Amino acid sequence: QSMARGRKKSMKAWEEELYRIATIEHWRQVGQKAELCVEQHPDEAFGYHMAIVAAIKLNNEDKAFQIFQQSAESDIANVTILLNVYPILINQADDSVLAKMERDITHVFNSTNDLPIVFLLFRGTIRAKLDKFGQAIEDFTLFPKERPNNSEALKKRGTAYYDLGQMQSALVDLNKAISLDSTDENAFCTRANIYESRNRDLDAIVDYGKALAIDAKFTQAYINRGLSYYNLNCFAEGLDDFETAHRLDPKNQDTILHMIYGYEMLEKPQKIYPLLEQLDGRGSPNLDGVSEKVFEEKIAGLDDRFNVIKRQLPHE
Repeated sequence: QSMARGRKKSMKAWEEELYRIATIEHWRQVGQKAELCVEQHPDEAFGYHMAIVAAIKLNNEDKAFQIFQQSAESDIANVTILLNVYPILINQADDSVLAKMERDITHVFNSTNDLPIVFLLFRGTIRAKLDKFGQAIEDFTLFPKERPNNSEALKKRGTAYYDLGQMQSALVDLNKAISLDSTDENAFCTRANIYESRNRDLDAIVDYGKALAIDAKFTQAYINRGLSYYNLNCFAEGLDDFETAHRLDPKNQDTILHMIYGYEMLEKPQKIYPLLEQLDGRGSPNLDGVSEKVFEEKIAGLDDRFNVIKRQLPHE
């Protein structure tokens, strides 16, 4: 029987009740009661932990992150809470929250030998998010020493090496990571970028294809493969990829520029005019009203713009 909100229950009683309800997986009830536990015992981590678990089980990531922030503001956030909220944290937290979590994990590492080794992976990922790539590599290096065949740590370290411009080290780690786990599209995409940077466009195209075989809606892989095709003067194949990327993300201005460039190379001006209007944001154009002079003015300098557009890399 539920307790009146005004009557305080001991933490031991809360633990017994919440564990009992969790055992039968009544997660909505767990969440409601855990929040009441937090109200009654705001200085105890258990209530926050169970509320977060319930929110995650109910696929309510926003709620889980909100509870985590509440625990962090109260300095209640502990290793158990962080372990549960970590995947959400990486996706939603701003730099100030990430920096606090980095400090908290480091503090616990410095004060105890009991912290799960997986927190090296967590801290390394947080540091990479904060552009602390050198420190991230240190964490990703320590983690494989404990678990030498962990593909996730190798992939993350390879990506950090890439961000530092250390391509050979990145390639070594990504090759090993992919040999251990060939189901990660981001690993293939990052390795493909390394190949492309070394003028190995055919190898890059193969890896982008493998990434897309895993995730057919991976927009950036279509864009990157399209660029590799362009590097080989295969404009028709490149356009196929850019058109697919455009369907997946119609507002991406870089993709529109790449399509204009390809149509220009294939001498298909009738395809270019509508795209120019999309760049200008004026909707459907009157093709008869677009003079050759206006067209030439709009594509002037397109080669230069194409050359400076930077490829965006996927990050966890």
